[in-house]
Amino acid sequence: MPREYIYKNKKDIKFLFDNVARRYDLLNRIMTFGFDKSWRKKLTSRLDIVDNMRILDVGTGTGDIPLSLVFEKDNIMCIGLDFAQNMINMAQKDSNAYKVQWMSGDAVSLPFRELSFDIVTSSFFIRNILSPKKSLQEQYRVLEEGGRVFCLETSPPGYGFLGGFIKLYLLFLPLLGKLIASDERAYRYLVESTTQFLSADEMTDLMMLVGFKEVRSCQMMFGLVSLHWGIK
Repeated sequence: MPREYIYKNKKDIKFLFDNVARRYDLLNRIMTFGFDKSWRKKLTSRLDIVDNMRILDVGTGTGDIPLSLVFEKDNIMCIGLDFAQNMINMAQKDSNAYKVQWMSGDAVSLPFRELSFDIVTSSFFIRNILSPKKSLQEQYRVLEEGGRVFCLETSPPGYGFLGGFIKLYLLFLPLLGKLIASDERAYRYLVESTTQFLSADEMTDLMMLVGFKEVRSCQMMFGLVSLHWGIK
């Protein structure tokens, strides 16, 4: 789909996330009124983790998902991968960070063999990839047969009064980014990456096109956020 973001290539987007890493969690909590934590909790609650599972969190950012998983369960292998090193550096400051394997890597060319993981997760990440299809194909490749993928992602606001209200709120976010992170352009990009991304139904279609079966989704925040999952 066409994209006309301020940051138009992988190098620019990497720079963006490296630049905002120090204030990223704070801004997330403020922008979502703290709901981002409950959305990720909704994702992790569906994983049904057992001992010795191998879990990959792609675009891990500051590591919210893998850190919450290893806090609750010790006997798992959990890898957090991101291409922005400053994000990983922030994640490694957590007291449970030593339980996670942190890696710098490219989501459209994952540095793992086929059939390496039981579960692959991501949160608010796919929309930042210039080729969401390639990223999902890579996640499919590294999953075991019967493995599961879980993707928490934003969707464009709808129409009508509520959609108009959400669009108005999104216009406010770059100013918030300027006040807190001194980076208005970065948060203008984040707004654009939401409004120009796939709808929840289009995301379902893309996951099925890649090969995932039993694809389902659950919408939250008046449809602005959706949790998608499927099986290889």
